[in-house]
Amino acid sequence: MGPSSTLDLARKRLSSFMEMHKATIDEVATLLNLDKARLESLRTTPSSSHIYTEAVIQALAPDNADYQVGRLNELRGVSGEGTGKATPAAVEDTETIQDIAINTVQALKTDTGKQWPEIGKMLGYAGGTAIPTMISNHKNGKFGEKAARTLLDRIEEHQRNELSKPTTSKQAKKTQKAQVKNGAPGKVQQKSAAPAPQAEPDPAADHVNHPPHYTGHPSGIECIQITEHMNFCLGNAMTHLWQAGLKGNPEQDLEQAQWYIRRELERLRQEEAAPA
Repeated sequence: MGPSSTLDLARKRLSSFMEMHKATIDEVATLLNLDKARLESLRTTPSSSHIYTEAVIQALAPDNADYQVGRLNELRGVSGEGTGKATPAAVEDTETIQDIAINTVQALKTDTGKQWPEIGKMLGYAGGTAIPTMISNHKNGKFGEKAARTLLDRIEEHQRNELSKPTTSKQAKKTQKAQVKNGAPGKVQQKSAAPAPQAEPDPAADHVNHPPHYTGHPSGIECIQITEHMNFCLGNAMTHLWQAGLKGNPEQDLEQAQWYIRRELERLRQEEAAPA
């Protein structure tokens, strides 16, 4: 899924959550422990990338909705009115700005396939150990909020620059080369057949509590019966695998499943590398 499509998804989830639960931008920013100005920018600025895109997509995913609504109610208190201040219980499981910065730069490394010295140079840091040092400092509680915001700003600037670059002839040749498959040099892979048309939605189906793309498995098992026993990333990966070909773009679902699996692998590797 490209930057513009992920941004559209993040905006859609943010707007839907605010409209459905009458939540203000202050409440959502406090709920997700994100900077209000940046969150408002994601919602309103016509840009092709934003640093909070993945954080919002994950936090406001449909399978995570009940959890976030419960925390929103805690935030509002008994009266149901937004207080603008989060209680400790409402934010104890939320990523800090430092977590978001480290997770974002690690996702950038995974997506680009570059090594840390290249990532550091790409983001304008001198020396090949700049990013690994930040990660180490974060593990030891020495990665400050100011440094985290600077890192996020540089990643966001890099993404904007990449999106503004015109496609070069070299890139075009690389794309053409990727299309060659098991044939003579220069033989371009033919376009795959168009996917079969999906069935018209059943108006009688319960699209809120039991969507057909989650209940139509031949085993009779519903997706949530499996994913509720998994952690966040694995549950989301399974959700996208489950609905691939049954709702929307199957390639996009498979790419999203890969994204969550890569993120879970990165988390496991960090745990293994962490000192006992």
